[in-house]
This record gives sequence, C-alpha cells and structure tokens, in this order.
Amino acid sequence: MQNLIIRGITQTKISALKMCETFDAGPTFTKESLSLHGNAEDIFKRTASVIAKIIKTICIERPSPQPQRGEVTLFERRTPEQSKIPNNLTPQQLYDFIRMLDAPSYPKAFYQNGNMRLEFSGAQLINNEVTANVNFTTVSSPTPSSWVNDTQMGPKNG
Repeated sequence: MQNLIIRGITQTKISALKMCETFDAGPTFTKESLSLHGNAEDIFKRTASVIAKIIKTICIERPSPQPQRGEVTLFERRTPEQSKIPNNLTPQQLYDFIRMLDAPSYPKAFYQNGNMRLEFSGAQLINNEVTANVNFTTVSSPTPSSWVNDTQMGPKNG
C-alpha cells in the first residue's frame, strides 16, 4: 500500500489468487477495487471489508480462476529507516507520506536531529497546507547519519 501511495496512486485492486509456486503469479478468482484515501489504518479497515466481500463472492459464486493479465509490479518491503521524511516534498507528497505510515503497527513518518525525533500522525491537507500531530521523543542512541534529515531544526545561528 505505501509503495502505491508514495507513487501518487489513489486506487488499487485486491485480488484473490490461486496459489502456485511463483509468488503472486497464480490465476485470479476475483478482484475488487480499494480506495487508497485516508490514513493507513483507515485503508486497512476498508481492506478487511473488501476481503470479506471477496470471500463471500468466492463461496457463493465459485468463480473459475482466470489467468492474470498485464504487467506484474513487485515492491520491496519498506524498512523503518524509509519512514524518514524526505526533503523538498510538495504539500501533497508530505501529506501522503505521513498518512501512508499512520497505523498502530507502522513506524511513523519522522524528522530527527541528533537524539530528538519528531514523529508525525493525523495529517490533514487543507488549502495546500499540511497540519499533523507531532510527538517529540528523545532517542537514547543517535540514529545512523543516513536516517537524519538534512534540515536545520530551529533558528539558524548567524
């Protein structure tokens, strides 16, 4: 889901596939649309409803699996360090970045400066401005430099 949102995709499909030896390559029993609007937790809740509908369809209609069509796109699993907010995002991109990570089991979108981490949730995009809840935490060990944002936190000196 995050890999779709970060690419600006707002709609996807949930598919029921027949298992085969190759990952996600089996024929499709049925597909249902899924909106990628809202935060990650909202999307997960909608996903559960869509999956329930798919299960009901398969049990009642007993569709025959059909070969998949189109190009297969595989994504790598995101890592916690990828939750660092990149520099130079547009307001829409920043909003999408925060909301795609806003679920209880996900590492929140963050900025970090030294041992101070700012974690963002509850994002809203109104009139091209992003507002969000921010949780300030002190981390005991400094984050690897590749995770730290390249932005000045607070007022610039001199």
